[in-house]
Amino acid sequence: MTLAGMHRSTIFCMANQGTSNETPAKLELADATLSLWRGCKFVVGAQQFTTGARVNVRDKLTSADEDVAIIGIGPQATVKRLVLQIEITTGRISYSFAELDAADHKRLLTLYKMFDRKS
Repeated sequence: MTLAGMHRSTIFCMANQGTSNETPAKLELADATLSLWRGCKFVVGAQQFTTGARVNVRDKLTSADEDVAIIGIGPQATVKRLVLQIEITTGRISYSFAELDAADHKRLLTLYKMFDRKS
């Protein structure tokens, strides 16, 4: 199955797959809870693709989760939605990147930058 705007490569965030003991940084907002894992390794197959951060935004009203990857630093930073994929026959779990529209990209990058202002 291919979803529009999704890269075909399978990408794993190692810091959230039980290979890291890192506790996420948290920010409490009026309407959401933000969790940040820095230093995630996103890999394709056995080759390292890039490192970045993973941000989870949990809406307090609806309990909806947004899971995104922040790749790059500074002005070159970009945001990609992490899409969970489960193979029914094998039970294998993986992630893929999906593109965001400009408004979501800007909103999620602004939320990510709030962690830098906190420290």
